[in-house]
Formats: sequence, C-alpha cells, structure tokens
Amino acid sequence: MVCWGDTYFMFYGYGYHAIGGVTYPSQYSVAILGSGFTPGATVTITYCDEDIFWAEDDANECGAFIINTSLPSGFSSWTMGVITVRAWEGDELMATWPLFVFPAPS
Repeated sequence: MVCWGDTYFMFYGYGYHAIGGVTYPSQYSVAILGSGFTPGATVTITYCDEDIFWAEDDANECGAFIINTSLPSGFSSWTMGVITVRAWEGDELMATWPLFVFPAPS
C-alpha cells in the first residue's frame, strides 16, 4: 500500500514484498513502517545491493517500528528506477521490498 498526503509519503509492505514509489528530489518526508521484529531490537534500513545505510530505530514493545525520515543524501540519478530496500535486525535480514524512484516533474 502506498499513501501520501500534505506532509508524508509512506510505503510499507507485508513480510518480504511491497510496492512503493517516490520522486527524487522529494518535497515529502518518508515514513518506513514494519513489524515482526524483536521488541526493543534495533532495526536498520538499507538500500541497493550494496546495503547502503538509510535509517535506524528501535522496535517498540510490540516489535513494530515507524521511521520518519527523508530520502538519503546519496540518492541521485543513479538510483532512479527500481531499487531494493531492506530491513535488518542485527545481521539478520527481516524484510525486503522494491521502491521505485522516479524524477520529480519539472
């Protein structure tokens, strides 16, 4: 499911799949949501095959998290198109999903 509004653009999925898209550069904040993690565990979000760091937060007492962030400064023309986003708990891959990055209208 993909949602956006006046202040947030959100993408999230179930387990190992999801759909989403975002423009770059973006005027929106990005909210990354997930569940099924160990309560209190640090969740690390990476992107691309090189697992470039994007964001990090701790799962709540229910094992869920929401990270309000912006697109990484490393995003540029080379990240246009479909990229892989991953959620990690320590060294364990917990979720992965595609994100479509497309140029903002000019």
